[in-house]
Amino acid sequence: MMKSCPKCSGEMLETKNKGIFIARRNDGLIGETETVKYMCRECGYIEEYAVNPFYLKRRE
Repeated sequence: MMKSCPKCSGEMLETKNKGIFIARRNDGLIGETETVKYMCRECGYIEEYAVNPFYLKRRE
């Protein structure tokens, strides 16, 4: 299934490399998760999504 660009409806390509997002949570601990990026072939728009965003959620 092809992902389409929200700006121009062009084709979005998925990166082959995973990134890392690191942030400090409200409780002071630092969490991280891998990210995946998509780029539009037509206009260059880029989207980035967390692979496992629950790693940044506070554990009760």
